[in-house]
Amino acid sequence: MFDNWPDCVTDCRHAWSGSNTNRTRRWSGCAFLGCAHSDFPVKKGKSLLRIMPQRVALRTYWTSCNLDTRALVVGSVFASLCVGLLFLSVSVGYTQTSFADMWSALTGNGDIELRQTILEWRLPRVLSAIFVGSSVALAGALFQSLTRNPLCSPDIIGFNAGAFAGVIIAAELFGGERTPSTLSALAGGFIVAILVYFLSLTRTFRGLRLVIVGISLNAIISSFNTYMKSIINVEISQNISIWGVGSLSLITWSDALLLYLTLIACVSLAVIVIPKMRVLEMGDDNAASLGVSARSTLTMMIVIAVVLTAVSTTVVGPISFVALTAPHIAKFLVGSKAINIFPTIAVGGFLLAASDLIARTIIAPSQLPTGVVTIVFGGAYLLYLSIRGANDYRR
Repeated sequence: MFDNWPDCVTDCRHAWSGSNTNRTRRWSGCAFLGCAHSDFPVKKGKSLLRIMPQRVALRTYWTSCNLDTRALVVGSVFASLCVGLLFLSVSVGYTQTSFADMWSALTGNGDIELRQTILEWRLPRVLSAIFVGSSVALAGALFQSLTRNPLCSPDIIGFNAGAFAGVIIAAELFGGERTPSTLSALAGGFIVAILVYFLSLTRTFRGLRLVIVGISLNAIISSFNTYMKSIINVEISQNISIWGVGSLSLITWSDALLLYLTLIACVSLAVIVIPKMRVLEMGDDNAASLGVSARSTLTMMIVIAVVLTAVSTTVVGPISFVALTAPHIAKFLVGSKAINIFPTIAVGGFLLAASDLIARTIIAPSQLPTGVVTIVFGGAYLLYLSIRGANDYRR
């Protein structure tokens, strides 16, 4: 049945026809940047880097794949921009700091007050913005691939609202302690994920049905959250209302460490799961013949996305539209509609770090919640997608 399939699919057939060791070797090395035999049957999109070769062969004893050079370039550029934003954001604030003073503070020298400002307030905030942006961008890319819907993201189908509900309940019961809030956010996100999954489940998985069910549950849970904020303690409700827009003003080093460890763990799992998801594009029967279980793969993708969303929501609140826009931008720049993890998380980190810098400086010395900036830019981007889709439909 493989005779008329592309060479990349035939290569995958051979890769999966051997032992479990061979399967692991062939499928674990390239999902971070994308590879030829994991890119089927995804159509190629337009790219701004057309003059660059799309792929470069890489063969070692342990693996053989074609690295996506455009994904590497795009990811490297945005990662460099994130580093630049890191230094810029650390030096900009209520008190301006020169790069020399900033470097002195980072190396343990300089004024004590300046060191506290940079090391305890600004640096963990900027790093957390990059980690949160990367996390929600990867979660959005997973859901868009899972549902095959470019407008799907965790904040649209109710996962953010579920995690938010868990945090509100924990704040009322435990007074806003970090551990109960994190566990409650995870529980809320997973409860919504389970409801969405089973309510949308038919004999076969339907991405459109999942989106519709998710939007409905999002509306219901958002109403519940609004009601809960109106009946809980006034001071707690006030803090939750500010946090509920998405704010990085109270970030600590423990928050940044939690976000970093979660991102590293989920990226490692995504590298394993994404190639299997691409096999499912051929259909469940063909995927089963290649040794890929549709149910376990879909479940793992949902778990990864929910963990990323819940932990990010616990720390900074619901961040809207980054999960929607970052995967689109990454795919457009790379020129492929497949998920490439490196450029996706780099673009997401840059978008949220830039939004946080704008939120801190646009009305200085006052500050806006970061989520307000992402909503403005994300809403404009969603309007652009709607207009472009309408024009394409008329043609």
